[in-house]
Amino acid sequence: MSETDPQVEPEKEPQMAATCPKCGHEQVAPAPCHRCGFDFERHEAPLGGGEPPPQALLDQWDQLHAQLDDTEAHHAFIRACAIADQLEFAGRSYQRLDPLGRDERISAYRQRVLNAALARLAPTATQRDPDRDRLRVLLLLLFGALILLAFTAGIYYAGQAMERRWIP
Repeated sequence: MSETDPQVEPEKEPQMAATCPKCGHEQVAPAPCHRCGFDFERHEAPLGGGEPPPQALLDQWDQLHAQLDDTEAHHAFIRACAIADQLEFAGRSYQRLDPLGRDERISAYRQRVLNAALARLAPTATQRDPDRDRLRVLLLLLFGALILLAFTAGIYYAGQAMERRWIP
């Protein structure tokens, strides 16, 4: 560069303020929270398959997020998210509305999202295998018979030892 060329400084990206969802501290994102150490980048990373929510869910949320008293519409939104496998999107959407959990309505909706997610994780009832059940019963009976045999042998040998001591 020559001395006549003015040096051009790169433009800095504007920093966005963020509120920590854990402690409520306001700071510049995406640095970890200065107060509690919460990692914004890790929190915002998709946990599941990373699929972005369908446009229909985004539109539904845009219409819905300001209408907190419309319980049926929120329940329909949560059901639609569950069907689209987007419960994470629903949970994060409600968390962004009230990061500290002060609004009871939002907390109730978030709890409903959690319940839907937990219901998906619950193991489904499987049909039992009769052959495996029979084998289990047979092994228990065999183990019981071995214990009975050991107990009987112990009594027999204890009796034999007692006879030897009493015979003059």
